[in-house]
Amino acid sequence: MADAVVSRLKDAHFGYPVQHLKYSHAGHMAGLPEIVPAWHGAQRNPTSGREVDPGGTVAGNAQSSIDAAPKVIDFLQKSLKIP
Repeated sequence: MADAVVSRLKDAHFGYPVQHLKYSHAGHMAGLPEIVPAWHGAQRNPTSGREVDPGGTVAGNAQSSIDAAPKVIDFLQKSLKIP
């Protein structure tokens, strides 16, 4: 899905820089600011009651957080002009 978003932004000549952080062994929990390596697997959706698996591996999700968190903070500091 993120590939499609980046493609649409480029096609629309989006006027701001776009950086797509992509992690091959991370799932939907990728890039979270906290790392919870002890938990992994399916969880029950509170609305539908169905079990959903956000994918990825424990190591892949943790590594994505380690890599992405400082990049997100840097982006916010620059964009919001925070010293």
